[in-house]
Amino acid sequence: MYDETEGLPAASRSAAVLALLTAKAAYQVDDAIVADFRRTATDADLVALTSWAALSAARKLGPGAARVPHPDSGACACGARQPL
Repeated sequence: MYDETEGLPAASRSAAVLALLTAKAAYQVDDAIVADFRRTATDADLVALTSWAALSAARKLGPGAARVPHPDSGACACGARQPL
């Protein structure tokens, strides 16, 4: 399925796929990915895993990584001092 999950036990693969996609490409998480995870997990597990994955990705990127230019000045709306 995904190279990063090949060595994992089958029972862990759906969680790994969901966590990796949530962290790296959340737009690719679809109903099939969630349904595969939900076969062995609860709603609380789903929320916990996706929350952890999203927070971990945000912490890794750090503040200012997702800078948005202000529409009037073009400067970063978050106040980061690095150029866009």
